[in-house]
Amino acid sequence: ITLGRDYHIFKLFFQSPEIGEPQGKTNKNLIAKWYKNYSTMEAYQKSLREGWNRISAEDNLEMIDSICLLFKVPYEVVFLALIESGWKKGAKSPVGAAGWWQFMPSTARLCGLIVNSKVDERLDKKKSTVVAIRHLRDLYNLTHTWSEKKNITESDRWHFALVMYNRGKKKVKKTFLKTGGKFFKYPRALLATKTLSETRNFVPKIFGARRWKKKHLEGGGKIPIDLLATGPITANSRTADSTKKSVDLLIKSLLMFDVNDKLPTSSTNKIVVSPVIVKSQTEIGRASCRERV
Repeated sequence: ITLGRDYHIFKLFFQSPEIGEPQGKTNKNLIAKWYKNYSTMEAYQKSLREGWNRISAEDNLEMIDSICLLFKVPYEVVFLALIESGWKKGAKSPVGAAGWWQFMPSTARLCGLIVNSKVDERLDKKKSTVVAIRHLRDLYNLTHTWSEKKNITESDRWHFALVMYNRGKKKVKKTFLKTGGKFFKYPRALLATKTLSETRNFVPKIFGARRWKKKHLEGGGKIPIDLLATGPITANSRTADSTKKSVDLLIKSLLMFDVNDKLPTSSTNKIVVSPVIVKSQTEIGRASCRERV
């Protein structure tokens, strides 16, 4: 397999997703709404199309995939970056979020990025990507400190992690506990608190974008057919040298990781991705973004 653009298209759109679409009538309707927006409204479609062209160029997807493998974060977070910034370095929101992953200045600093009058590491593609994906891992881990109920699905935990990325921990914790970690109950719970529609739409918008792009690829005959018979692609089927090299360079440039965040290799030179370690709240605060909640 040539691990280029076709590999990443296959992994993102034609393998079983690691994060399933949110369930529940309201979530499904919101996903359908965003799919329709991307399908019929030129402004939305142009923004997503141009964002995809940027993020799928050069080695951007390879970089994101490598870091996702390192932190055991689902590759679908690519679509988070797409809807947040359109993968534009200079993207800036009216409230001050900036860069590839739209960090607010305070959150960026708490996560270890330098943001001052001379340097803004939110605009550093590799550093901000490492920090964003590590932050998402820690938000996911945080849901385990809130509840270890076995009937909470992995997808639901990641849905709440995505919401926390947008809304913050404190507010989401209340809703997580109120809904018992069931994301299909989340939109209705938000209606009761008169929360802005942006928050209700945040996760459905991500999956609406993914659905549209997948349909676009299917309709355009751009499915990488040569990959369809390969079966699931795992860390052990990756080219270890190129992946490990890119991640190692990132780690060396960012002296902010736990020892558990190193990427070891086995005697067979295959990548060994360390399992996610669910940390206590104290350890999460030490090792990741010390966000005020």
